[in-house]
Amino acid sequence: MIKSFSGFRFIFALLICLAHMILAPEFGGKGLFFDTNAPLAFFFVLSGFVLTFSYYEKIQENQFNAAFFLKKRFAKLYPTHLLALAIVLLLFAKTYTWNGETWTQLFAQIFLVHSYVPKIEWYFAFNRVSWYLSTLFFLYICFAFIFPKILKARKNMLILFGLCIIWAFGMVLTAHFYKSNDDYIFSVCPLPRLLDFFLGAWLYLLYKKLQNINFSPIICTILEIIALMALPVTYALNSFIHIPTKSQLCFLYLPAVSVLILVFALTDGKGIFAKIFGSKPMQNLGNISFAFYMVHLYNQSLFDLIEPFDWYLTNPVFFVSGYLLFTIAMSFVIEYFFTRKIAALILKKGK
Repeated sequence: MIKSFSGFRFIFALLICLAHMILAPEFGGKGLFFDTNAPLAFFFVLSGFVLTFSYYEKIQENQFNAAFFLKKRFAKLYPTHLLALAIVLLLFAKTYTWNGETWTQLFAQIFLVHSYVPKIEWYFAFNRVSWYLSTLFFLYICFAFIFPKILKARKNMLILFGLCIIWAFGMVLTAHFYKSNDDYIFSVCPLPRLLDFFLGAWLYLLYKKLQNINFSPIICTILEIIALMALPVTYALNSFIHIPTKSQLCFLYLPAVSVLILVFALTDGKGIFAKIFGSKPMQNLGNISFAFYMVHLYNQSLFDLIEPFDWYLTNPVFFVSGYLLFTIAMSFVIEYFFTRKIAALILKKGK
């Protein structure tokens, strides 16, 4: 596996966390990071790349087992989802009005189908960030049953490129004719996110063609700097041009994250920044990135209850630092003492 991706997983999970970290009005009243669209695009495209990276050879050799693949994904992610949901209910159950719709929303979240409902009170119910997991499992199902046929085709790279064009064109048409609920249609809804997965798989096939090129460490570092600058340059460009919201949600950051993923795949272990992001501490943080993502939002409220002073208002630097350390520590406990043990039991039971 490409080591530097582990570090990036944590960095982008952290950026989502900081975007959700809204300071008090006295300190600007805004999130500490500009945009969650960039990290989300990164995670969806990276998932398409990594899954193709991991299973391409098995698919070619007819050794890919769709059922076991889905079971492995389920074992890795679903226990953390249930634990995070349980903690949210323990903390905030009294704040909800429990009626028929609330219970239906809860069951939809338990079974990870809430991102299919185009209502914010559904897809952001309870643990708001879990809509990502609902959408991701849809993409996993597509990968299990559709992608093997695509990847085994003789012109798989051309097919994936064509699918990217078709999906992008369909989203442009949707943006033109559909005039409301942009956040759902172009960010949360599972079907448009197939564009990210198609792109990630295509990037892997491009990587396969380029991976034998022997870049020098200096060239690798230069390429990494260019790749790292792509996101802030894209953000700055958007500030000047004011790209429509629909395009920001579904297209804006795809070129930048694609360059980032491809470059660091090619320079893994060679360039200075690839070595930093692939270092052992960053890999350890990458291992907890999913747990970190799943618990970070309600941890703001939880940490606010246990911190000794009103740091949120009086000293936001201490509040944010303490909150991040608290969330990282909780994520380590969840990943190593809960998720991995439950996942091992689930996978062992199926043998």
